Amino acid sequence: MMNGLQMAQYWKDYFNNPSGGLLGLFNAIMGIGSICGLPFAPGISDRFGRRLAICTGIFFMMVGVALQTASTSFSMFIAARFFIGFGCSIAQASAPLLLTELCHPQHRGVVTAIYNTTWHVGAIIATWTTYGTFKIGNDWSWRAPSLMQALPSVIQITALWLVPESPRWLMSKNKPEAALKVLATYHANGDEQDPLVQFQYTEIKETIALEQSVATRGWGELIATKGNRHRHFLLMTAGLFSQWSGNGLVSYYFNIILNTIGITSADTQFKINGALSIYNWVVSLAMAFTVDKFGRRPLFLASTAGMLIAFTIWTVCSAQFAITGNPAAAKAVVAMIFVYSTTYNFAWSGLLVAYSVEILPFYIRAKGLMLMNLFVQIALVFNQYVNPIGLDNIGWKYYIFYCVWIAIELVVVYFCKAHRSLHSFHPFT
Repeated sequence: MMNGLQMAQYWKDYFNNPSGGLLGLFNAIMGIGSICGLPFAPGISDRFGRRLAICTGIFFMMVGVALQTASTSFSMFIAARFFIGFGCSIAQASAPLLLTELCHPQHRGVVTAIYNTTWHVGAIIATWTTYGTFKIGNDWSWRAPSLMQALPSVIQITALWLVPESPRWLMSKNKPEAALKVLATYHANGDEQDPLVQFQYTEIKETIALEQSVATRGWGELIATKGNRHRHFLLMTAGLFSQWSGNGLVSYYFNIILNTIGITSADTQFKINGALSIYNWVVSLAMAFTVDKFGRRPLFLASTAGMLIAFTIWTVCSAQFAITGNPAAAKAVVAMIFVYSTTYNFAWSGLLVAYSVEILPFYIRAKGLMLMNLFVQIALVFNQYVNPIGLDNIGWKYYIFYCVWIAIELVVVYFCKAHRSLHSFHPFT
């Protein structure tokens, strides 16, 4: 949506054409709000349940939507984005837990991967909504899409109570009968004596009892053992790499990228941005169905190597356009952005949450997911604040930083990431 608003003339006029650091603050404040909200997420999720934590996040997001839609000043818009980020982080830290802990074991990997790809569904709606409203001849060209942000939350808070609570959370709160009923209803059509249901019930009960007997319940558990330290190194790098691989340039400052290669028409920019949103979702959704077939490590390696190749060519073509003004170089940049997005969606779009949840035992799952999300938000704040400054000051040369960084990512992925799943990580090693 922020990509679209930056292409809308009435938004730019209303806020005096923000650029550089000011434009970065407009975008980064949501990430700052998310970082502030993250410490509250595990406590709410573990104490009150996954569903109530999601609802708490929705409340803050709705406050932010109301403020953004009614914004009359720079400070009001900034406050609105802060509240949206604050609530979003609480909901995002709890939703994948609920989904993963409810899923049938046979479907868990694919469904969790699909969950993360639905970011693109929101991107498609936001992109084409802003395309449809930017021609409105008044401030509603940006207020209308701001208001539209409330729609997913309204649907979610209405339908969430039709979804059961996590059986693992119910078991951890000494409600074994309720946990068994959820497992039976959703994994065996209500048959509590089904062998799979009985196996899951016993496994959850014994695992939680064992974890509770040795866990101190403090944050120190995240680094208490060698296995946990390794897990959380993987989580931190996964969160950082997922957002700090150059994708933030396309997600938040696509209009600036297109301006640098001579594509300045707002209508053309909207159409390319909208097409890219749809394309990203199709690719990421298709790849979500392959996660169990190809495995985590091959997909992470293929994705990161592909990003490095595509981003390097993107950088070379941008340099050629800056030096020669050749329109073919500009077209090549657009093509490479689509190729880059394809390779990014091999793994980083869908596998981030699935992989993170898989390597975490229940007793530190909420805290570990919060840590991963913290590094996602740290990377986002950098993307949103620093990227426009870099693009304004050194143009295409700024891309060289990402070429070097993605090469470092590939080394880390090759030597450290995706070697293990939850099944090969003993909870207390």
